[in-house]
Amino acid sequence: MESGPPLDPLQRKIYLIDTLMKFNSKISQLSNGEVVIQENLFILLRSDFKKWKDHLDGTKESFHQTVQEVVKEYDLKHRRRELPGFSNYSVFEIVVQKLVEELKGPAIDAVKSIRDCRPATG
Repeated sequence: MESGPPLDPLQRKIYLIDTLMKFNSKISQLSNGEVVIQENLFILLRSDFKKWKDHLDGTKESFHQTVQEVVKEYDLKHRRRELPGFSNYSVFEIVVQKLVEELKGPAIDAVKSIRDCRPATG
């Protein structure tokens, strides 16, 4: 329906169910490696996912270093009764939140790139 969903509530419900069923069917076919469209979606998206994986792989070492630095700083300045090797959970929570913030931009860029990937029609 190019004009959008119907105005009648019952027809709208049927339209939504039908749309979701078609979408789920396509997702299922894609997850099984079946080609649903003219071009293979996996070929179109593989390079975008590789860029994202490379970015994540590139941040592993710096993240590990950041965690080690935060733990050392915590051990020196804030350790109380915790045994060595057992740091406060909130310290790790702060580090993870920082990493998530750093990765948010590249993740959004990857999603936009994938969303904008339109197979050629012909």
